[in-house]
Amino acid sequence: MNISLFLRYTAIILVVLRSGANYINFYISPTLNSIIYLLFAILFFAYIKPKGAKYSLKVAFFICLWIILEQIFIQTGVKTNYYFTYLINYVSTVLIVSSFSFEEFRQKLLKVIQYLSLISIIVHELYLFGFIGGTHHYYPGVTDVDVTTALYVFNVGWGENRLSSVFWEPGQYQLILNFTLVLCANDIMQQLKGHEIKVLVKRYFILVLALILTNSTMGYLAFALFCTAVAFNYLDKKHIISGVIILTLMAICATLLLKSDVVGDKFAQKNEIKDTSYSIRMADNLSMLQMMCERPITGYGIETVGFEKRSLSLGNRTSSNGWLCAGSQLGFPFLVALLVLVWNGVKRITKGVSKPILFFLVIILSQSNEFGFALPYLSLFVFRFKDHSLLALQQLRRN
Repeated sequence: MNISLFLRYTAIILVVLRSGANYINFYISPTLNSIIYLLFAILFFAYIKPKGAKYSLKVAFFICLWIILEQIFIQTGVKTNYYFTYLINYVSTVLIVSSFSFEEFRQKLLKVIQYLSLISIIVHELYLFGFIGGTHHYYPGVTDVDVTTALYVFNVGWGENRLSSVFWEPGQYQLILNFTLVLCANDIMQQLKGHEIKVLVKRYFILVLALILTNSTMGYLAFALFCTAVAFNYLDKKHIISGVIILTLMAICATLLLKSDVVGDKFAQKNEIKDTSYSIRMADNLSMLQMMCERPITGYGIETVGFEKRSLSLGNRTSSNGWLCAGSQLGFPFLVALLVLVWNGVKRITKGVSKPILFFLVIILSQSNEFGFALPYLSLFVFRFKDHSLLALQQLRRN
């Protein structure tokens, strides 16, 4: 067995699982889960011994320092030690990311997501047709939320038969899929310009199919924007005719998605009085905006009594917008720093494209529906991969 290859795939699988596969906590406690992730990351970093990780380690240090100062010295009435999860995620992820070259990570991650998506679709359909059974649970920490899993970890009980894979909801799964597509943007455009359509379909069809099966409104919107970004970057003098054709096809597909019942019903909900996904998320957004305005520098802290009380009084039930959650918990300066880091990461990852801002907006849209801004998947755009760090160091020396 190739130990190095085994460790590299294990590192990537852990990054994926730590990005929303909460049902593993039914069998492995959250504390043990975090310890395993941290210990593996430390051992993996020590095994690889990467060069040029200094910048990313500094970034992780200042992020963690900000959180520690917030929770220990600024905020009062800390409810739990949940902020340790944030610290562990940032520290562990920077150690893993710094140990990979980008292209190696991207290729291996794509394989992991391909197999995960294929297995998820098969398990989901087998459950729907009654070939396999499910196990009912009550989600830890949330009252009266019934969860059904098949084969222990696949979330098959989500309403309206939506595909969630191993993640807590379809919205988190769409984030994983859209983020993966952004990480693979250069490869997708390279295959398009080389007219390697068979290769393109072989690599990405299963991801797109899984994304469609999530029935996620935000996932559809983000994917439509991703298609637009690819099309605009594909258009040049050499490919103007085929580019227009592809742009037209993408526009048709995007229009069909946006006019689907999933999207239409979501926006129709804004006129209803009862609790709906739309009304809950809108209340979350408005509440967290107000909370960020009330404490723009420090925020209300992570899981503090103050945050919980103010959220309850304003109607913030799920903190569903990751960006506003970051601002309302840790302050506007932290949010700005996070956005700048992600923007720089998108530019590094999509180097050579003419409009990286569109891919950045895909990240913004996807994370606007999910609260987990400290999860490893977003940090893939925050920290530098090994070759990106070495390249930046070489450029600095030349200047």
